[in-house]
Amino acid sequence: MPAIFQISQIAWVLPGSIAGGSALPDESVYLGNDAQANAELLKFSAKPYLDSVKGYLDPGGHLALAACSLLRKSSAWLQGESAPAADIGLVSLSRFGGASSGFYFFAQMEQKGPRLASPMIFPHSYASSAGNLAAIEFAWSGAHMVYFGKQDCRETLEYAAARLTQGSIEAMVILVYEAVPAQLMPAERKILNGAIAMLMMKSCPEAAALRFNLPQLRQMQPVYSEEGSLQDMLKMLQQLKNITEDK
Repeated sequence: MPAIFQISQIAWVLPGSIAGGSALPDESVYLGNDAQANAELLKFSAKPYLDSVKGYLDPGGHLALAACSLLRKSSAWLQGESAPAADIGLVSLSRFGGASSGFYFFAQMEQKGPRLASPMIFPHSYASSAGNLAAIEFAWSGAHMVYFGKQDCRETLEYAAARLTQGSIEAMVILVYEAVPAQLMPAERKILNGAIAMLMMKSCPEAAALRFNLPQLRQMQPVYSEEGSLQDMLKMLQQLKNITEDK
């Protein structure tokens, strides 16, 4: 009998919607991809959601940290004493990573020269920065993985399932984010900005947003929406939910 896994809690910062709980976001929240609301997310600040971050953050870092904070606040398990930080892993996924910071940094190099471009910005252009900062901020020191580029978003769930089956962690936070300025893309290319954070565990009797096994996950075709990893993940989760509910 294949092992059953579940997405116990889910939280997101999406255009026009900020929420956390035990249900997947409604498709109407993200399929419309409102251009103005999408662009406004690049100005979003995570600082009201955090205790310690006071310096520069990439827009993707703001979105990712806020989604993780909302996830933690919506999960009694993550807040309880039964969730040691060493038993919580984190896997992150982004198609474009810290593209905004990369753009800002090289714009400063062009305008000010390489000796005066801010050294604070450059490290935030790494695709690993948002996930690393979340792990540090919330002390999630279990198994850690970063996926970047045109990746099959199911890889994040596969990695989490492998670590949960191995027993090296009790739960995995899955973090997916995008924060891409319009000037970095052709006019017709729309990227869904925002972040989603999910708590994945072995199945238990408590309410959950989604339950699945690996054969169900693997029978799906890869999802490449060309609107970024966030859109891919949201579409994949909805398809997986439809598959599991049909069984």
